[in-house]
Amino acid sequence: MCCCPVTYSKIQNELRPAALTAVKHALYLGNKLSLCLLYDSSSQNTMTNSIATTPSFIIQLREQIEYPSAGVFSKVLLKDSACQYTLFCLAANTDISEHTSIRNATINVIEGRGLLTLSGEDIVLEPGVFVLLLANALHALKAEENLTFMLTLSEKVTDKN
Repeated sequence: MCCCPVTYSKIQNELRPAALTAVKHALYLGNKLSLCLLYDSSSQNTMTNSIATTPSFIIQLREQIEYPSAGVFSKVLLKDSACQYTLFCLAANTDISEHTSIRNATINVIEGRGLLTLSGEDIVLEPGVFVLLLANALHALKAEENLTFMLTLSEKVTDKN
């Protein structure tokens, strides 16, 4: 089992700009239970695309949690030209079968417990866990109990050869 903390400084030179944008936003969430994305045009670390139509977006995540009696409930909280921020609520014993995505993604667990299988490695999902999934990485998920996490999808990854 793996549950390694990821830090912005550790990965800032290893990711494409789109993934870095997603990681910066997810790391900003930390252990706080509210989503607050800020755009500062004077900063060197700003996104190249503006966030929505206003300079900030604030929402209390706990108020958005809705568990279905079975399966998955998902709610897109914010979407712009660079990222999509979706709250996922999975009922206990829900499986999401193995799949890939053409986008880099992060998972930030808010509550509950589950198991993510990422490229053959099992990762325990519990509150405070942050996971970076690179585009095209094979992954599956099982909610062992009711599980809520924020999924951030970055810009689509394209080969520039």
